[in-house]
Amino acid sequence: TQSINYKTTPFSYQNDGIKWLINHTNGLLLDQPGLGKTLQIIYAAEELKKQRGIHHCLIICGINTLKVNWEKEIAKHSMLDCRVVGKTIKKSGSISYGSISDRAKELKENINEFFIILNIESLRYKEIVDAISKSKNLFDMVVFDECHKAKNPTSTQGKNLLKLAKIGTYHYGLTGTLLVNSPLDAYVPLKFICNEHCSYSSFKSMYTVTEQVF
Repeated sequence: TQSINYKTTPFSYQNDGIKWLINHTNGLLLDQPGLGKTLQIIYAAEELKKQRGIHHCLIICGINTLKVNWEKEIAKHSMLDCRVVGKTIKKSGSISYGSISDRAKELKENINEFFIILNIESLRYKEIVDAISKSKNLFDMVVFDECHKAKNPTSTQGKNLLKLAKIGTYHYGLTGTLLVNSPLDAYVPLKFICNEHCSYSSFKSMYTVTEQVF
């Protein structure tokens, strides 16, 4: 049930998506590109804050440049504020991003903004994942945008991303192209939302066939 007044009016199918999200602690939102997955996540997060008191929504951008898009969409659709981790605006108006150490320190300290935005490349560093897990902030909701961008669960980035599945209560992945090359593309997103519990090798044996060429 809608408990807040939305800043903009969702389409009926977006309302369906919002309701589905707030009634499932984990899930994949797989609408085609351009159908407003970002809006659905924003309002689902607002509903969860109002109805269940979540403290922060951490957004992991699978494409670095989407940090700017999330900022704009949150400003457009939400009454709540956001922060891009590491971002500073100089007196000249130019934008710069802090080092990994700077971002880790920022993540550990109290953050007032509700939405917290981070690019997935930052997860290549143990320092960042440790900062999230040891933070003073409660990341109750973790969103992985363009989740098809993480395919390799054995890479440092993939391993660290999956550690976030143990942080918070709500985990959602967003993409319009879940399977890019093979069924294996789905493993990391499904693992991230706690919907897949087998090993990568078991997943591979179940959903792919290896042809022998003689």
